[in-house]
Amino acid sequence: MYRLPNFNLAVNLWRAGTNVLATPDVTFSANLSPGKRIQMDAGGTVFAACLVPETQLLCPAGTDIRFPVAGTGDGDVVEVPANSSRYYFVVNVEDVAKGFANEYRLAWLLKYTTLAGAYFTHPGGGMTSWPFPTP
Repeated sequence: MYRLPNFNLAVNLWRAGTNVLATPDVTFSANLSPGKRIQMDAGGTVFAACLVPETQLLCPAGTDIRFPVAGTGDGDVVEVPANSSRYYFVVNVEDVAKGFANEYRLAWLLKYTTLAGAYFTHPGGGMTSWPFPTP
């Protein structure tokens, strides 16, 4: 039997265009889950083979977390755990187990790094590469 994920981490979220040095637009609880699921793109390439692997954020059903929409710029930026300086771009969102008691929202995240910053920009600015050593 599948159980609802334990939403045990505080998450800070900024909408596209909001400076991450400002107060978060939304704070909620979620579950950070790197590497637990195998994902494939339309071409059959396993995401884990990418230069910057994606991480998954499991959120309560109905969480207002947004991915980029063509022509509108970037999606949301999250900091997980909250106040850790670990920033991620939201690159996709999907509902899992829709209509069932164990429904949750899954957001694919791309860790903010210099490489990722070459592909995604956040109009609010204010972010730097992931700190080292990692907090």
